[in-house]
Amino acid sequence: ELIAVGSVLFAGSALFLDKSQLASIYGAGKLFLKGVDVFRRPLNIWGSGFLMDAAASDVVKIRRVKVHAVRGKKTLEILKRTGFVKPEEVESIVLGDPGLLFPSLLKARPPIRYDLGIVPHFRDYDEGLLMGRRFAALGVNVKVVDVMQDDPINVIREIAQCDKVLSSSLHGLIVSDALQISNRHIVFSMLGQTAQDFLFKFDDYYSAFAGNSPQPLDAHSVICRGLEIMHKADTWGRLTQKEVDSVQERLIESFPFPNASIQNKNKNNDSSSNHSNSE
Repeated sequence: ELIAVGSVLFAGSALFLDKSQLASIYGAGKLFLKGVDVFRRPLNIWGSGFLMDAAASDVVKIRRVKVHAVRGKKTLEILKRTGFVKPEEVESIVLGDPGLLFPSLLKARPPIRYDLGIVPHFRDYDEGLLMGRRFAALGVNVKVVDVMQDDPINVIREIAQCDKVLSSSLHGLIVSDALQISNRHIVFSMLGQTAQDFLFKFDDYYSAFAGNSPQPLDAHSVICRGLEIMHKADTWGRLTQKEVDSVQERLIESFPFPNASIQNKNKNNDSSSNHSNSE
């Protein structure tokens, strides 16, 4: 009954069908899906986002939903455009990615072990290993985090052990922001996507906060600049603790199941013990 965290709203998902999927039985298929939906409770959306932009004419709604939170303004705009969110409901919907709550899954904040963490998207893992070897050859104590390992909590733990993070994974950046780790988005390859589509989920995430989405760094440039990247202050950014705290609190308050126990334990983990705040 809940869909949350990640770019899981798109044509072909639990909410939409691509019109081409209904083929010649479009009218009957749409009527059948709407009939079935009458007997189902609405699907709760809490912090999900779209992978890329979507026009109302491209999709057919197949689920009734109740929207509590979405990743950012771009996702909210699509839900308005496609009729899932009415104009009078907009103000009640929280903006923010629940990935900001991931560090609360750690029992304690581990000490810093690495100068640099590289968090490649799963499709970029081989390129991430190559970048890691290049930094190691420069004397940088580097950790390449495998986001596909069996233990997702260990992914968070390994990121928490890094002083700085370069990530082509959106949630590598989000976890870093939550832990107040200086970070930067890097791009290995767009795999045929336009820049607009590729950056959509990143821009969507940052739109929940004040300011513009940081420009990503090209991985080749990062490798070439090496130690300059490590030591140049304006290379790195992060959201302030105040910004993160505010979104975390609103996400917890908007969780659709009031009897569930969700707490922001990150405050108890002393997240500022190893990193000074931007405030």
